[in-house]
Order: sequence, then structure tokens, then C-alpha cells
Amino acid sequence: SSSSSSSEDSEETADEQQGEGGGRGDGGNTATEDGRRVNVLSNEVTDPPVTHPAAEAQRTSARALANQPLRVETPEGKAIVLRDVKNSHEGVTDIETVISEGIMSGYKNKFGSSIGVFGANDVLTYAQIAKIAVKIANVEPAQKGDIKNVSALNTWAEEYVRTAEEKNWGAFNRSLDIDGVASKKMIVQTLLDAAGIKYGTRPNDALKKAVELGVTSVT
Repeated sequence: SSSSSSSEDSEETADEQQGEGGGRGDGGNTATEDGRRVNVLSNEVTDPPVTHPAAEAQRTSARALANQPLRVETPEGKAIVLRDVKNSHEGVTDIETVISEGIMSGYKNKFGSSIGVFGANDVLTYAQIAKIAVKIANVEPAQKGDIKNVSALNTWAEEYVRTAEEKNWGAFNRSLDIDGVASKKMIVQTLLDAAGIKYGTRPNDALKKAVELGVTSVT
């Protein structure tokens, strides 16, 4: 009958629209082979977003560089690659500075060559802090003279600890275990002293000064 035929035609038309639009959940939009979007309800055609090969290549290159390990030159002009520090590391600029300035060197083998590890997340010992302080102050370590701290005797750190004692940096004294983990307060005091930065006499003045200088964000 005519009513049956009309019903069938309506169903067929609905099926065709369903097939073309990929479902009404997408607002009647469908993608063509050339990347354009066609709205079957309004017949509006949207061109695909314009891509710039040069810009995309630049972004890809930047992402690749960020994932590469840091390559930095020592004061002697020797390039070293730090496998544990990516170019995207939040402290990469500071790490590059302390190595290029000779303040720190990262880990070395028994022959004095870099093993490609900086140890950015490692704790610092009092012995290491003494050496860093000497580098920051740009003074020659005291190779001769009395030393109060017996734990430093006949160790690689002896001349640095002796210098720290002579300069009254931080709280280096005879009872300090130079291989112990340095406290944040001691680190800040020693480095500020070595840099010749005044910070007052109260217990937390050094930490407050470090926050003021942007060296640390936590007191």
C-alpha cells in the first residue's frame, strides 16, 4: 500500500543518513578522504587544519633534544655527557653552570675521568660541601697546617676540610663526621660563607638569606 511504501522510504532515508553521518552523536559530521569535515545536516564543509612542515619538524626536534642527556664542557674544554641528566631536567642550567665553572664535576673513576653520572638527586656529605665551598671561593686548598677534624686526616678531603676550618666556613669542627650527610642548614651556611655573603647571626638567618637569593625555596 502507499502508506507501507512511504514508511519503507522513510526508513531507507533514515538509514542512509545514519550511514553517511556516522551517527547523530557527532552532530552529523563525517570525514572525507582528503581530511575535510562534512556536516550532512547543513552541508557545511570544514577544511582540515593547516600544518606547517617546518614548524612541526622544529617541535619534533625540540622534543628529541629535551630527551637527550646533557652534554657540557669542563673548564679544561673537555666535553662530557651526563647520562642521568636530560636536557629537560628542571635544574639543567644550574648543573651546566657548576660543571663548566669547575665547581662540581660529577662522579669520576679511579683515573679521574668522568663516568657520565652527576647524581643530581644524591645527598651531599660534609667532605663534598667543603670541596664545593673551596671552588666557589676560588681559593687554593690548604695542603699544610693543623686540622681539627681527625676524620678528614689522610683522605682526599683533608685539604678542603682544613681550608673550611681556617676560613671558619659553616660549622666545621673536630667532631664533625665528614662522610656524614650534610644538613641543609650546614650546606647553606658553608656556601654563603664561601661566597662572602652576610646573613646575620640567628639560627635560621642563613636559610632565610638563601630563600631571599632564590637559592632555595624552603626554610
